[in-house]
Amino acid sequence: MRYKLLLTYLIIVLIPLVITVILFLQRTNTTVREHTDKVNQITLEQIADNVFYNWVDLLDLTDSLQQDQELIKYLEENHSPADDTVDPLITIEQFKAIRDKYDTKWNAGYKGVKLKLYSSNPSIIRDDTFIVRMTPELMHEEWMSDILRLKGTYLLSEPYQGSDREVYFRLGRTVRSGTSTIYSNAMILEISESYFYGLISREGQNKDIYILNDRDQVYSSTSRESVGKLFLRESIREERLVERVLPDRGVLQGWKVAVVLPEGDITQKMNGHIRFILWVMGGHMLLAVAFMLVFSQTLTKRLRQLVRTMAEIRDGKLKVEIQDDSRDEIGELSRGFRRMMERIHSLIDEVYNAEVQVKTVDLQKKEAELRALQSQINPHFLFNTLESIRMNSYRYGDKETSEIIGSLAKLLRGSVYWDQDLVPLRKELDTIREYMNIQRFRFEQISMDLIVPEELLSISLPKFTLQPLVENAIQHGMESKLGATCLEIAVWREIDSLFITVSDDGAGMEPAKLEEVIASMRSVEEPSRSIGLRNVYQRLLTYYGEHTRMSIESAKQKGTRIVIEIKLTDVKSEQS
Repeated sequence: MRYKLLLTYLIIVLIPLVITVILFLQRTNTTVREHTDKVNQITLEQIADNVFYNWVDLLDLTDSLQQDQELIKYLEENHSPADDTVDPLITIEQFKAIRDKYDTKWNAGYKGVKLKLYSSNPSIIRDDTFIVRMTPELMHEEWMSDILRLKGTYLLSEPYQGSDREVYFRLGRTVRSGTSTIYSNAMILEISESYFYGLISREGQNKDIYILNDRDQVYSSTSRESVGKLFLRESIREERLVERVLPDRGVLQGWKVAVVLPEGDITQKMNGHIRFILWVMGGHMLLAVAFMLVFSQTLTKRLRQLVRTMAEIRDGKLKVEIQDDSRDEIGELSRGFRRMMERIHSLIDEVYNAEVQVKTVDLQKKEAELRALQSQINPHFLFNTLESIRMNSYRYGDKETSEIIGSLAKLLRGSVYWDQDLVPLRKELDTIREYMNIQRFRFEQISMDLIVPEELLSISLPKFTLQPLVENAIQHGMESKLGATCLEIAVWREIDSLFITVSDDGAGMEPAKLEEVIASMRSVEEPSRSIGLRNVYQRLLTYYGEHTRMSIESAKQKGTRIVIEIKLTDVKSEQS
């Protein structure tokens, strides 16, 4: 009993609890990971959008320079003092206006981005900070030569280290020519890597963010040592790499933002929570098992005592007592068992004292039954008497009376000797013929038609199924109608069902009377002992179950029709 309680606890409580906790932890782990992935994806989208739109601002600046007619005019006109048409004061004012428009406002609005204009026009005013002279040596340097060769197309240099040990990269393009093509002009944006680092550093907690070009070269990253180097994808093992390609815009074709998401922190935290829950659950289970051991020990000790007492009583030791007055179920069982033993002792005394009286009563009862049997009429005597009357009538030429007495004797013999409940349809129809012989003796105008296939005569039915239906048809429908009447019994099969109809063309019934008869037939009350409609219907239900159908159709002065439907799978044949 003790081990059964422990096993029950394990099956009902412990194992479902462990399964529930495991499923909960798995579901929680999945939910946390999904939420983290979603947050990281949103973060990546925000970083990529910030990087892209800041690049677009820089590219839009170069487009605005390309459309500035005052700037183009200033860079291409001759501003030499030797020219009498040139006003030096106007030239100075033009220079200040351009510098204020671009250099001062631009450098103040974009920290980490410096705009420089290069021109080969020797007559313009230059400060070598905002507007710088493009010397022949500078024009032949590779990066400047490429800018001039592309004629307005963007050119982005690779990252390089400046004199201040900061990392820079240049975005350059030529300034669109106006009416003159004598001078070469170019714009250069010197972009510090710190400009883009400021955009991604706020989102770089617990993750590494990389801005990559189409060749996977790192232009900016929260991992400072990787700036300017190639992004090595094969070096990423435990981390998760998430990327988003920036929209194509000028030099940004093929650029992307990559985020390396280490799973170690999330996994470590989840493992810590799992260990804590497992420790708590383990302690709970140990306490529960200890409690179950103590409880089962106390419970099984009292049950074993009760079982030992029952075993002694089984062995014939009735003088035993159980002392357990606890208020729980076992105490109530012990008190009930004690009261039962007291009652057994009392009954033993009563049975012993009444045994002689019972034997006396039994003897008197048997004597009364013997006298009753002796006073009963022997059926054989009755049948022999009827047979003597029949033979006497036949001897004196009264053949009709002789036949009627023979039919009556056969009916009585069939009703008295009920040795079997099921009889072949052939025998049931023989009984109907004997009964109709008697009825035609009374009513000559009554006739009967039997429509029964030969192969169905061996079907077995409950004894006296059809005779009560025929008797009802004659007594309630045909006797009261003047003139000739006909009774028809038809039997046929359809698919897996057997149909039996008993029809008459007698007086019939009103609808109200028909409903009353059907309700009485289907009543759930105990049927009377007489063999009537309700008795037949109840016996059919008993033998063939709910598949049996028995219906009544009737019309006033047109007759009555009773239909019985039985499933052939439930019907036995004479051979079976």
